[in-house]
Amino acid sequence: MARRISRRHFLKLSGGAVAAVPLTRIPWAGAETLLTSQDLTTLHQTIVKGVQKGSGSVGNYYGLTYGSGEPWIQRTELGAPSSALYRSAFSFVQFTDVHLIDAQSPARVEFLDRYADQQCGTFPLNAAQRPQETMELHVFESMIRQINAIRNGPATGKRFKFMVSTGDNVDNQQFNELRWFIDTLDGGKTITPNSGDPTRYEGVQSTEWGVAGVGSYDPEYWHPDPVTDKYKQQWGFPDSPGLLSTVIQKFTAKGLGTPWIQTYGNHDGLIQGNAPRTDAFNAIAIGPLKFDAPPPDIDLCDPFASMGTWVPTHPVAADPNRYIVTRAQYINEFFTSTSSPKGHGLTVTNQANRTAYYVRDDVPG
Repeated sequence: MARRISRRHFLKLSGGAVAAVPLTRIPWAGAETLLTSQDLTTLHQTIVKGVQKGSGSVGNYYGLTYGSGEPWIQRTELGAPSSALYRSAFSFVQFTDVHLIDAQSPARVEFLDRYADQQCGTFPLNAAQRPQETMELHVFESMIRQINAIRNGPATGKRFKFMVSTGDNVDNQQFNELRWFIDTLDGGKTITPNSGDPTRYEGVQSTEWGVAGVGSYDPEYWHPDPVTDKYKQQWGFPDSPGLLSTVIQKFTAKGLGTPWIQTYGNHDGLIQGNAPRTDAFNAIAIGPLKFDAPPPDIDLCDPFASMGTWVPTHPVAADPNRYIVTRAQYINEFFTSTSSPKGHGLTVTNQANRTAYYVRDDVPG
């Protein structure tokens, strides 16, 4: 039976019955370990909910485990099944909504997230902070290494011709986030998933964050260190001591072993995908003060109305690499890359016209 799928599930569901099964050598598993591309995809196994790890007043926290694989899903919405023979033109990979995020940026408004499920039914910033967001760069690197291990389309046996990242490559329109995206895909470069103070994590999940009238930390966020917070009380989230100091450590990117192109999403061109760049916002992004609470005159049901008058008060280390890129700056950065094709879909015409859309056809006919 066919079922509707979103673009977020495209790659997960695009594996299928294997017509050809090429072998892949797994470099970290030893020279004798050979797996098929099928073994490394959801054709072989999926990630599913595992055993309960914790409990809270609202719900429970579960670990993850491996489940059985998913077969082909026959799609018949556009026509009846045919007995005709098909020829595969090429095989490709899709990434989408990677959202590489500077989780410590002063241009973020994490404090708004707590109001999303209260009096405003259509609150626009209901994902202003996510418990896992400090690990996004490590997840991205893991995705790249897995694709390199698979190497070939599991249904066709053909080497991947390219990868396309279909928007929201970064989360907050910042220069450092954009360089993380390009440099991690290029590979061979040292990636530092940190900003501001080079020696420590300065974001809202730190137990040293400190909020006026609350104490040394803000219980609205999940804290990996062993303190009490909303996520642990209501959902049974676990402790993970040392996580925040571990995730800001440098690593060497392996690089995607296939050409890649990208598209321009709302988070690539708007602050947190919602607000346009202004000089005032840019000054906040690169400056030494971060928000820790809403201003007294904020309309929680329409925060954009007064956003331009907000003044952050929490001291952090300033970082000039956090500047908010214009569309022209976004386009230009892709021409500082060691990958092929140069420009990653964008052309000199895009540079001249400051347009982020293009057409690419690598398969004649």
